[in-house]
Amino acid sequence: MRSLSHQFVVLAYGASPYLPACLESVCRQTAGGVVVTTSTPSAYVADLARSYGVELYTAETRGGIGADWNFALSHAKADLVTLAHQDDVYYPGFAERTCALFASNPHAALCFTDYDEIDGAGRPLPRGRVMIVKRALRSFAVGQRSVVEEQWRRRRLLAFGSAIPCPSVTLNRAALPEFRFSEDYRINLDWDAWWRLHMLNMPFLIDRTILMGHRIHQDAETSRGKLSGHRREEDRRMFRRIWPPPIAEALLALYSVGY
Repeated sequence: MRSLSHQFVVLAYGASPYLPACLESVCRQTAGGVVVTTSTPSAYVADLARSYGVELYTAETRGGIGADWNFALSHAKADLVTLAHQDDVYYPGFAERTCALFASNPHAALCFTDYDEIDGAGRPLPRGRVMIVKRALRSFAVGQRSVVEEQWRRRRLLAFGSAIPCPSVTLNRAALPEFRFSEDYRINLDWDAWWRLHMLNMPFLIDRTILMGHRIHQDAETSRGKLSGHRREEDRRMFRRIWPPPIAEALLALYSVGY
């Protein structure tokens, strides 16, 4: 059986001051390659891509987050693809450990890892309530398993909210060549995607090692606040896909406390 190749696709937007740290972290990985995609072309992004010796692909039009992510997927050349968020960093061993899990489970849909929340300087932050709850949900759903084959366990992982940290996910494009993110969501396109992959009855893989840092900073918090109304409606859509309306509304009320 041939080994599966891996690639990071860095999603660049605007002129993030954290993009160099992201590029540095993925270029230091010893498994796979790196490309950058953007729908907001600028000399800043082009110069950074050139300085790190990675290819840059620019979308001709901008159509929202879903369109940006699908554009990124369309330019991935590897079997396994990690969409790297420009503000985040990936710790040594992320690609190697992810590829090792897929080597033993080549028909899995995705793999995800544990993560830190980090501040603007890259320092780990204390675990917040949302992070603690999501870890508890993962433990409740799958225990200590690294391979989640049972459909009911995957459902439990996603039925009470999205307990999968999106920036840590690596997709198995070799097994899912036609996969696309929905462009009908602005916020929950990841939750929607994982739910659709769960319904295909393909295994999920988990590495509980903290292998990346998800950056929390003022711009992200401001954006989150601006989108809070959209988030509630998209959360309602997702819960109603999974649960009867009365249960969906009760879960929505609990889930929205963390906004």
